[in-house]
Amino acid sequence: METVTVQNARGRRVDVTASMLRENWPVWKEEGWLILGGPPEILREYGVKPKPAIDPTAPWAQANNRKFGPKIKRNGPVTVPVVTPEAWPRRKRGVLVHIIAEPIRQGVGLVINVAECAEWAAGFADVHVIAPFQDSAKVPYFVKSKLHLVKDDAEGIALLRSLAPDLVRHHSPKRCWLSAGIDFGRGVIGTAHNWEGNVRPMHDWVVPICGPNVQIRHGVDLDVFKPKAGAGQKPKRLRVGIVGRIDGNKIPTPFVSALAAFDPTIADFHVYGPTLDFTANKTLEAKLGAIKHVTVHGVLPRNELPAVYQKLDVLLVTSAMEAVNRAAIEAMACGAPVIARDAGGLPDTVGDGGIICNSDADLLEAVKRMAGDRTRLYRLGEAARGRAEKLFDIRRMFDQYANIYSERSDGRVECRETGREAVFFANGIGNFIMATPFISNLNDPTVFVPADDKQFDAIKAISPWLVKALKEYTPGFDRCYAVWAFPPKLIPGGADPIRQEYSLISGDNEAESCLAMLSDPAKKKPIIKTTRKWTLRTGANETLIALVNGCEPRWKNKRWPIPFWCDLARMILKNHDGQFVYLGSAEEKPTGDALIKAVGNKCWNFAGALALDETADLVAQCDYIITTDSALMHVADAVGTQGLALFGATSWSKNRPLGGNITPVQGDGGECKDFPCYGKAPMWKCEAAVCLNSITPEVVYGRVKAMLGAER
Repeated sequence: METVTVQNARGRRVDVTASMLRENWPVWKEEGWLILGGPPEILREYGVKPKPAIDPTAPWAQANNRKFGPKIKRNGPVTVPVVTPEAWPRRKRGVLVHIIAEPIRQGVGLVINVAECAEWAAGFADVHVIAPFQDSAKVPYFVKSKLHLVKDDAEGIALLRSLAPDLVRHHSPKRCWLSAGIDFGRGVIGTAHNWEGNVRPMHDWVVPICGPNVQIRHGVDLDVFKPKAGAGQKPKRLRVGIVGRIDGNKIPTPFVSALAAFDPTIADFHVYGPTLDFTANKTLEAKLGAIKHVTVHGVLPRNELPAVYQKLDVLLVTSAMEAVNRAAIEAMACGAPVIARDAGGLPDTVGDGGIICNSDADLLEAVKRMAGDRTRLYRLGEAARGRAEKLFDIRRMFDQYANIYSERSDGRVECRETGREAVFFANGIGNFIMATPFISNLNDPTVFVPADDKQFDAIKAISPWLVKALKEYTPGFDRCYAVWAFPPKLIPGGADPIRQEYSLISGDNEAESCLAMLSDPAKKKPIIKTTRKWTLRTGANETLIALVNGCEPRWKNKRWPIPFWCDLARMILKNHDGQFVYLGSAEEKPTGDALIKAVGNKCWNFAGALALDETADLVAQCDYIITTDSALMHVADAVGTQGLALFGATSWSKNRPLGGNITPVQGDGGECKDFPCYGKAPMWKCEAAVCLNSITPEVVYGRVKAMLGAER
């Protein structure tokens, strides 16, 4: 079935069928809708020019975009390793389809639950949502999943069959809409959002979400919906909230009449929620607004709801019938007790986190009692939060759905991170890049670095994987690795010892130790992430040469003398067409300034001006690099830029880049009686740097000349 992606005037995107587009396009066009994509013949029909396919072998693609082809150098092409995580192989993904039988609207609990589950599952599977077509203004946005609005059963069934889902989750099993398109042999799960459908399921594939046979409970994010820290003294007047749609079921008319007669000195009532476009609902809203001690706020963005619940003393649920009341769960998570009617699944939801009443009079009488007994109110609030933590954690809900998705689909839809692995690291940028071949062989790794590590932000900027502060580590990984002799005292405690395996990469030769950890020696290329901020090449044929004289402050003996850099730059420009790009931290800026004085505008000084991922991109744009033993030496190796590295006291064999793009230029020690001093602590206290200074500009230029080719 042909579908077209359209965008309404509010920026929401949705996939619609071709027939629906033809039928509604005159009206949609007037409203400012756009056609974003679809079959070429349909796009041409509406005057939308299809985007041409990108030919990665085209010369412009190879020359202007490193992602599409090899980097072009004067001496011939050099293969560049892919540094974008999008290019890595992904696990096989199943297809999951949610079916909603009613027109969906924002603010409705069912829609919120579908949206949350769809966004979570989209990290593991291709997720689609099918629902009946309705007014564009009421279409909610589904993150990371595709929303299909179909006009009738025939279109829905055809679409469902074309998607060939591995699993269908039907949210209205009583109606069983589009059941003719469901292959019940391929897996189906039903979740009824009414009380009767959970107590007495109509089909054996329905999973109760409340009631005596509950299997999966709704959940909320307990890190978002939580009590306000350091809440002050509560005011004398009780603040009571009613959260939900304004209609005859959620707020029955007899209750409104009882509320109007309630003593206004006891409590203030605040109503939050949408009013659907029906005359009866508008009348009900007007009656509520006319009551002096009631404030009607209308619908609020979801990100504002936690603050609303945190200000409440009590949440009042007046519904005549409910299965699972989402507002009750959210309020309990924020530490607000719930006073609710004895209807459907409300007693099952509230439990010891509130009070259950039989009538409108009882509901308001309970409010009055809470106003006069703040001690009990406080205890009920604590019990409400405890019940939410025990039963209504969204992570628990997702874990339960992951189990049943896998079971019902015979493993075709696996919505859990299997074999997750953690890496503990705290030893500099260069060593991190050297560890990337090992990390890239792990399954869905997360890198944990101490938050006070001065290189934390830099590592986070270039890491293709998720990087978190060490204090954010929580148990649950299948394997953990502490690399580069990560300090044992920093390894988090409290982890399940059966699931934790700490493998230390250490020894005299760190490079060889890292390679020894790889199951496949061919996968030894370092990889990093880069960010484009500046475009260096403007069409000229000059050779771009990056210059780096960087190191940590304590390793000043790893810096080549500034006069040597100036002499080398003059030699190169005398015999070759070139443009220098000086890179490094703010501490290395003086070298760049001296180079500008020596060669003028033939040197650009970017030292201290860019983040590491942006600096890495400039290195990637350069043809060659000349560097000391520094982090940017490893960056150049990772992005495929060839060059020379000047080594003195430090060890090339121990710290060499693993990608094969960097060649060493090593000093002979000169007159230093301690050379080679590597391994004799503390090396960084040597201020003479005789070994590095024994490398003259003439020696380096001889190697540069061989790299650049014939002189002009």
